[in-house]
Amino acid sequence: MEIIERAPTEVWGLFNRKKQELSAIYERIACNSDIGIEIYLSAEERGTGSFPCISVFQDDSEIYSEVCLDEIDCERTTKKIFDEYLSAERLINRLADESDEEDQQEEIENREEELCGVTMDYISALMDESIDALGADESFEIAEDVLDHMCEYLYRKHGISARRPMILEDENGEEFFEEYPYECMEFDDPDNPVYEPAMTQVAE
Repeated sequence: MEIIERAPTEVWGLFNRKKQELSAIYERIACNSDIGIEIYLSAEERGTGSFPCISVFQDDSEIYSEVCLDEIDCERTTKKIFDEYLSAERLINRLADESDEEDQQEEIENREEELCGVTMDYISALMDESIDALGADESFEIAEDVLDHMCEYLYRKHGISARRPMILEDENGEEFFEEYPYECMEFDDPDNPVYEPAMTQVAE
């Protein structure tokens, strides 16, 4: 059952009345016993003073917290957290989204490590000695630079899409996950002759 013990408009006043106590204890401001959610107010010390912190616990484990900077931010943040965590349906959707994001980030990191590894092997083969001789930091930076150019060149010149998972941003500023990102990219130099498709050059 969803219970709001303190409305979002009340939280800033509560914090200011109990600021000293809240630096040592949590005060519950909402809960939903059906899904094991409890939302608490506490005080967190920052460089310029003490600020309200809204924390979400599920079955006694903290799953989210956010510090508020002023009265308007406190009301807005509290309302947002109530909306996202007190409803069973919205909580399930949020946790599912967070799980998907974690899986996507892991896929990005694993694939990037794999591609950088094979790129370093390729450069080593071209050098006929290990790229590691250049130093760990420099060799990795070179490999990343070569990988960036190679993936772009393969797509723009030869129409070959590299599987290099990324989080991209659309024209509305919304982020999305894409396994083959070069097909979705807009390049700054679309008329660069270096990337003129090979088939066009052959036809001429």
